[in-house]
Amino acid sequence: MGGGGLHELVKQGQEKANGAIKKATQTVYESSFKKFAELCLANGYPDPHKERHHELPAVLVAYLQSISASSTVSLQTAEKARSAVASYFSSHENSDGSDVNKWSVAEDDTGSKRGYGNPARGPFVRQFMRGLKKKKASEYVPARAMPISLQMLDVLHKFMVSAQDGFTEDYQM
Repeated sequence: MGGGGLHELVKQGQEKANGAIKKATQTVYESSFKKFAELCLANGYPDPHKERHHELPAVLVAYLQSISASSTVSLQTAEKARSAVASYFSSHENSDGSDVNKWSVAEDDTGSKRGYGNPARGPFVRQFMRGLKKKKASEYVPARAMPISLQMLDVLHKFMVSAQDGFTEDYQM
């Protein structure tokens, strides 16, 4: 089997992997990645569709921070945004040939720093997501039910020992 055949099998495998992601999720990922790319461009960074800038993890953390800063935004929203970037750089057609589960920075032939792999898998992004998870968990305080009054306990007790069905006038407050 030649390299062309192997490449075709990899492409078919990627299509199958993409098919496992629901169309609605793919749409959310595409929209989120587009917003991430717009943030990169608006702040003077290259388009992540075209270049793996060595500071992509830091820009991704800034993007995640911007969407998670509100107490009304859930951890799930930030995780979907991170997953969108991870998914984009994990796909076969967007892979740079390096490990899609890691992020590394190295100097190229010209001495410029370049990113390799998946910026969403970088240690800074993982650390940010752990911290965000802890922060969001501490913000969530479950609602507490009002304690039941002694008077209502008395009414419930009378009802439970009664052989009658339902509350009668004797048991109403």
